[in-house]
Amino acid sequence: MKNPFKRSTDSASIEQELKRLGDRKVEAERRRSEVLAAVEDAREARRNLLDGDQAAIDQASVKLKALQIEAADLAELLDDLEAAIEAASERFRHARDQEARASTTEKLEAVATKVEGQAGQLEAAAKALAKVARLMIDSIPEELGIAPGHAANRPEGRDDPRGMLNRVEMVGAIVADALAAEMPQIFDAGSDYLGRTRALHCITEPNAPMPCYSAREVKGPLAAKEIVAVLIVDRLRDRAAKIKAGELEPVLNDIRPVSVKPPSVNSVELVATEAVCLFIPNDFEMIEAGSYRKILTEGQFHSFREDHAAKLLKVGRFLKRSSPEGQKFVADLLAKNSTLKRSLHRHGPPEHVDLGDPLGLVEAEQEALAETFG
Repeated sequence: MKNPFKRSTDSASIEQELKRLGDRKVEAERRRSEVLAAVEDAREARRNLLDGDQAAIDQASVKLKALQIEAADLAELLDDLEAAIEAASERFRHARDQEARASTTEKLEAVATKVEGQAGQLEAAAKALAKVARLMIDSIPEELGIAPGHAANRPEGRDDPRGMLNRVEMVGAIVADALAAEMPQIFDAGSDYLGRTRALHCITEPNAPMPCYSAREVKGPLAAKEIVAVLIVDRLRDRAAKIKAGELEPVLNDIRPVSVKPPSVNSVELVATEAVCLFIPNDFEMIEAGSYRKILTEGQFHSFREDHAAKLLKVGRFLKRSSPEGQKFVADLLAKNSTLKRSLHRHGPPEHVDLGDPLGLVEAEQEALAETFG
């Protein structure tokens, strides 16, 4: 048996409840208007009897009193109905919001799950395509010349001392054309000073909040399952979780950047216990790839890779921000300075200890250059 005192939680039921409450309010207003008119008539009737028989006056007073009580009761009923309508309206708004969130979350999750399942098929197809392409490359002798290559019209980094298109280039072009014939919409048309071009581009910063086709440092490509997770699945599920938690509006076309952490990179946030200067890995503050010198003021935070953080902790001028010692240091500094210094001093760099290159970044770059240019 349905509990008559249990409040509805779905918007359709609450909408019906609001309709019933609204109808009752209209009826109560109509009835109260009639009773108020009757009260005035009864009062006028009693005034006409004031110089007459007491029994008639008493009878008129009883009738008037009953009408006044009914009018007061109807006034209270209208107050209660208005409060009930306001409460039901709030429940209706909440129910609609929750239903919209549930619907949007379900759609996002459904897309994520479907694409996640298709990633395996895409990865298998990519492996099969790569296998055939490698066989084709192996079928062409490396010393065999097939077609000349225009030196000024080849992608960056491609070279052949004979002026020929090498076998890897040839098969690469064949693979690209085969894909373009099947899916021309994923290829971009362009041009250079020699004519029109057609190319398929990788997103080189798939982990960034706003994925980019160019990056300061191009890392190795990801396998299909991993790139699908980073570019699509993780973002949709992150958005679904935020919508469910009430942090985002329940809309499908919300394109605000969503933070997606790299799947295999863990970072540790350190706090400097005094002003220091050191070489650190490049980040979004710089244009060029590589490392650069940075001054960290006392109390300034910075995130490092786990292995880099371990080296810096041995230096003795850093603490893990999340550690009890780090939290106490930050609290003491806040109490002393009221605000932490998060940027360079306006009138020049503060006095600091020069740590040089404790992470060995400059040496690694020099070795890489020596290996590249011999």
